[in-house]
Amino acid sequence: CYGTSTGFNIAGDSNARYRKYRDTYTNCTYVVGNLEILFLDDEEANYDMSFLSQIREVTGYVLLAGNYVDYIPLTSLQIIRGTTLYHHNKTGHMFSLFITLNYDDNILGGERGLKELRFTSLSEILNGKVFLQNNNMLCFDDTINWTDINPSSNPPVIINDTPKRQCGECHESCYNPITNHRHCWGEGPNMCQKLSYGVVCHDNCGGNRCYGSLPYQCCHQECAGGCTGPKKTDCFACKAFKDEDGCVSYCPKDVIYDKNLMMNKKNPDVKYTFGSLCVKECPDFLLQDGSSCVRQCSEGRHSKDRLCIPCNGPCPKKCNGTDPPHFLNSKNIKDFEGCTSVEGNMRILSSSFN
Repeated sequence: CYGTSTGFNIAGDSNARYRKYRDTYTNCTYVVGNLEILFLDDEEANYDMSFLSQIREVTGYVLLAGNYVDYIPLTSLQIIRGTTLYHHNKTGHMFSLFITLNYDDNILGGERGLKELRFTSLSEILNGKVFLQNNNMLCFDDTINWTDINPSSNPPVIINDTPKRQCGECHESCYNPITNHRHCWGEGPNMCQKLSYGVVCHDNCGGNRCYGSLPYQCCHQECAGGCTGPKKTDCFACKAFKDEDGCVSYCPKDVIYDKNLMMNKKNPDVKYTFGSLCVKECPDFLLQDGSSCVRQCSEGRHSKDRLCIPCNGPCPKKCNGTDPPHFLNSKNIKDFEGCTSVEGNMRILSSSFN
């Protein structure tokens, strides 16, 4: 499913936004773009957020702000790629996970707000920092080893949360003897954070993730977020692309080199890049441009039968006409630059040339 890029520019009331989020993300496992859940702030509502529990990957950033909920159950989320980042003007930083203002202190009988993150599957952020601020009911965010999740950013996280409730401790089973700390996403033995990078790995791993501390317990170099074994099919997620059950650095190209004939030929096993996936066919809502699935063709090409082909002369470009009371003038004439066809009418008056 496709995400959004509205930032804090929201529209409609909170219940309308909730319905839109629910309709968009129910049964969604792969978010192309950004996951933004904003200002579900009806004090009388009891939002069921379980529709988010199947999301495994977000290609852009995750923005959670102003929500009057106890939990946002992104329990299956494994990887945030950060191909687009959220810019925070106040800090000047770019963020891939931004969580703020998720509390309500105006309700009768106390406060309500995000109590625990519970992102128990999140093990890799490929780009961008993490920001947590003014989540007044949130506990355990400072027990997470964010460097393990987000090793490419320094510092990996900015936390400005001061809980207004008494926070417990991570379960004793969450203790890691190498870091000498307990790391968890919430209370209970099922909330422990499993580390797979840096100090918990053997030097043999050379900066790759691991599934144990022994010299041979290193993940494949294409793995992201950890693994269950050394093969490319054992990865939790992929750094670059996933092809069938394995992680690869690129998808099989449409042309391969025949060493015997010393010439290029079509690859019968070609696959196309769709986000971080290798697919045999592009989805119906996208175009095929070379070996990629795209929303629009690259410059100098146009679509025909969902394929991007080179233009013969100027590329076709449709423009909206000038129906009454509008007409061609100095302010809108640039809108018609490069147009090969006009939908509607083109009104040219004597005043158009004044």
